[in-house]
Amino acid sequence: MYSTFFFNFIGLALFTAFSFSSCGNSPSKDDIVEQIIDKNNELRYFATTNTRNLRLRNTPDLQGEVIEFIAMENTLVEYLQDSTTFETQVGQGATAMLGRWYKIRTDSGNEGWVFGPLLAFKDMTQNKAITAQEKAEAAQMAKDSSKFGSPMAKAKTKKDNGIVNTAFISQYNAFLHRLSDKNVRSVSVAATELQNSCQNCTPATADQAYVSFRGLLLRVETNLRRSFNADKYRHLQKDLLEYGRVAVGNDSLLWTLENNGFKLGLVEGKINLVIDIDYLARQFYRLVSAEMRLYLNQMQIESETYWVENKKLMVKAKKIAEWAIFWSNFADKNQQFALQSEALQKSREYLQILIYGLQNSPVFGQNKSLNVEYREAYEYIIEISANSRVGEQIVDYYKVLQENDFVRNGYVEQAQLAFFN
Repeated sequence: MYSTFFFNFIGLALFTAFSFSSCGNSPSKDDIVEQIIDKNNELRYFATTNTRNLRLRNTPDLQGEVIEFIAMENTLVEYLQDSTTFETQVGQGATAMLGRWYKIRTDSGNEGWVFGPLLAFKDMTQNKAITAQEKAEAAQMAKDSSKFGSPMAKAKTKKDNGIVNTAFISQYNAFLHRLSDKNVRSVSVAATELQNSCQNCTPATADQAYVSFRGLLLRVETNLRRSFNADKYRHLQKDLLEYGRVAVGNDSLLWTLENNGFKLGLVEGKINLVIDIDYLARQFYRLVSAEMRLYLNQMQIESETYWVENKKLMVKAKKIAEWAIFWSNFADKNQQFALQSEALQKSREYLQILIYGLQNSPVFGQNKSLNVEYREAYEYIIEISANSRVGEQIVDYYKVLQENDFVRNGYVEQAQLAFFN
């Protein structure tokens, strides 16, 4: 079992489950499975995850960018028959593991690398059965378009999923108001209540309830930070930088924090108390909408990226551009999303960094020329997402920069101001 000492994976892969029934004289699902097993010529290989929140990376090493967090244990993934010949050691001492990296594909279609000891590979008989099962389901879905493919059925499902049960939200808010925001254990009590009472909620209702829960979480965080002695844990900063998490050990305070949605993190290069988005995903993954899972996944990726310290970018400006694009497109695509305004605000904040820079990562150099990193970030946005909200603004700004030989002057400064007026 993967050690939570060094890694507590999150992420948010999206899974879709279908149920099937025989219709008329068409063959049953079992019949289709048997036929495909007999005629199978395209065997695929599978594994299941043996930890929660497994990181899928773009390269086979601990420095690889996280593409996706596979949130749940025992999640089925496809092994793409590619692995490293070298092995990597993860962890130290009794918790250390040594293993290769394996390339997989998740249910959401993402391909990347995961650490081998965190997978349980299927045997040949199981691979044959799963391959046949997936072909059978695809065949059955094609035959049953009236249930699974009709635009009317899809529209009805989407409409139903978008309904918010306001009575439930009022009841849950009343429950939250009875909890003390000065007691960290109120967080786990609130999470448990939501899990137990919202099993039959629509995704839109669960999303709205999560927003209410988060309000309590933020209030608890504010109160905790007033009394939290971060200096006591300064010696753990190296572990945080290397592994993204620290050993709880016998520290009762850290245990309590971890079980109530908080952990040690780095804020502006200094160790401090932060909200554990991994905890949030574990609690609410099965309840909330696909949009909320995507939101949490992106939040986790950003929270685990050490990107700013002492008002200096610790990543390329292009990474900030990627995030600005994501939040802009996410907000535009999900107009009714419970946290749509927050997504817009995050896009705006990243855009401000791209336009004005940070104190120790200026956009323009001493000679007033545009720094190469920022120019590459602008060109990346124009190439990838020129028609997005962010892209259209960057296109106009880039034209002004071109007309002025990428040198800061009055015209460029006026174009900067136009972004946020």
